[in-house]
Amino acid sequence: MKKRIILLVLAAILLVLPLTACGKDTDVPKGMKKASNTEFYTMFVPEDWYVVETNSDVTLAQSKSNILGTTELEPVTVNAMFWSVDKELWGKDDEAQAAFYKKYEEDMKGTFSEFTHIETKESGYYTGAKEHTFGAKYGDIYYKYNMTVIIHNQIYYVITFNFPQSNLTKDADGNLKPSESFDKAEFEDSKYAGAIEDVVSNFKPEK
Repeated sequence: MKKRIILLVLAAILLVLPLTACGKDTDVPKGMKKASNTEFYTMFVPEDWYVVETNSDVTLAQSKSNILGTTELEPVTVNAMFWSVDKELWGKDDEAQAAFYKKYEEDMKGTFSEFTHIETKESGYYTGAKEHTFGAKYGDIYYKYNMTVIIHNQIYYVITFNFPQSNLTKDADGNLKPSESFDKAEFEDSKYAGAIEDVVSNFKPEK
């Protein structure tokens, strides 16, 4: 089920074609490890996170924590992807940023129910980047997203943290009880504020 959720989340964030990848040597920040395996960018994650093999230039890592009393991997994830900026938007970063998020939101609304835009602001961790916060529902579970969009050399680099609802409960049969609405759902994104800062601030686009 959790693997299915991860795949659906990735699908909702658009698709990229696999590209030939090769590693590049970069100093690893303290307390972190290299998660990417591509020549197009370098991404680091906290050293206790689990890096998922995607066989592509998509980087995916997952935190380790308990959820609903289990010892399985909690589906708090971070992924990195990239796309080319349309040529007519080269050198127009504000327009390019707006165009990217508009298309992204349309795709999310077409895939998930109850899409909720929360905030868009300048990134506090990467100069010139935009940070978007939004929520969506899959099945009976709400998710909250923190997405940073970086533009570098006519490429969008997109880092997305995915937080599942944390106040999930079960009925007598062991099935999850859905929340009434997004504002009734709780998330642990504040707990991961340090991880967001570390991952985004240490992200390196193509050399």
